[in-house]
Amino acid sequence: MKIRYGLCNVLRLVMAGHMGLFGVDKRGQIFAVLIWSCSFNFKEYLMTKRFRIILIVFSLCMSSVSFSQPADNGLPNGYVETKSDSFKVWSLSKNSWVSVEAFWSSYVDENGGLTWKQSEQYPPYSEVKEFDTFLVEVSEGLCLMEFFHSRWRRANDVRRWDDAFNEYGGCPTVFD
Repeated sequence: MKIRYGLCNVLRLVMAGHMGLFGVDKRGQIFAVLIWSCSFNFKEYLMTKRFRIILIVFSLCMSSVSFSQPADNGLPNGYVETKSDSFKVWSLSKNSWVSVEAFWSSYVDENGGLTWKQSEQYPPYSEVKEFDTFLVEVSEGLCLMEFFHSRWRRANDVRRWDDAFNEYGGCPTVFD
């Protein structure tokens, strides 16, 4: 019995779970590994021209699909580069490197602005709402805070930009 597979049939089998394994790499690109669970002469089929064409077309289609939209340089929003106490942050909205304060400012502007003015004192607990933001002033510097799940947290702990944010300015000591 000779089994013929076209690209559509391969995709149907993969989607039906009869063969195939999909995943996403670190940059959000889809990759596919074909696993054949059929009983036919696999070695003979690999040598056919049709299979090679299907594999090339399938690979090209899958390599052009992306779940996320990283910048041209592939860096995620909020990626921090440190050089001897100098922090530069990659901003997707500006498509450039900016200071930490400029990144925070851009973030709060895109989300309605600071809810509470910059201060050494936290706003009254009874008046804050989920996702409120403010810049807390401590002796070491500033830290952007966001009210999340009933308490103030560093904005990076909520947004998960880059762990280096927690080492900037007043962020390491904001809860002391």
